[in-house]
Amino acid sequence: MKTTERHRLKENEVAYMIDHALEVWGTNRQRALWISLAVVVVAAVAGGYWLWSARTASKSGALFGEAMTVLDSPVAAAAPGKPAPAGSYPTDKARMEAALTKFVVAAESYPTSKAGLLARNQAAGILVLLDRPAEGAKRYQEVMDLAGQGSIYYEMARLGKVSAQAQASQFDEAISTFQTLSANKDGEVPADAMLMQLGRVYLMAGKVTEARQTFRKLLDEYPQSPFVTEAKREFDQLSL
Repeated sequence: MKTTERHRLKENEVAYMIDHALEVWGTNRQRALWISLAVVVVAAVAGGYWLWSARTASKSGALFGEAMTVLDSPVAAAAPGKPAPAGSYPTDKARMEAALTKFVVAAESYPTSKAGLLARNQAAGILVLLDRPAEGAKRYQEVMDLAGQGSIYYEMARLGKVSAQAQASQFDEAISTFQTLSANKDGEVPADAMLMQLGRVYLMAGKVTEARQTFRKLLDEYPQSPFVTEAKREFDQLSL
């Protein structure tokens, strides 16, 4: 197969990968929101998205694909007297930093494309994982500004940002957002999950009374919630 043909097929594969990510997000919106909030989207993408096949060519998709290739590369230290395996990285941190550079290039080259927005979101998530949450929150805000309210990208970035703010000890901002989200029982995000996160952030901020009240509210208003066991454990510990 000619080199140009192989390159075209690879671009097709990445473009479909992006479209499929959005389709999965739309179909499983609440679950995807919770995954994004937990800041595990980077690992999920690296492990599974490469299973998707081709649809349409895209230069922005190709750049996104290059970043994903790095993120999905093996971590392998060089053996004594031998070079490291080709395409590998000595540590997970080194791999994430290399992927971050690629995602930033993809985001800045095509800032409002599907791939560009997802790349910026991925860059934000990696920054959080690299213990640079303030920078991650800034990148998430950029996604929100570029995508606009009501879009899939906005909601993904909004939850990523509030998680980053909590990690950066920006507790007032995180608490305010979680209060708003947990109060909207008909919203896109599961209110019980937001209450659970609100309680956790209260604890991080040293607001024990507010945390206990929040866990009690979750238990009273959402007795069938999957977070009941954890909320009860936290409530009982705080009540001792």
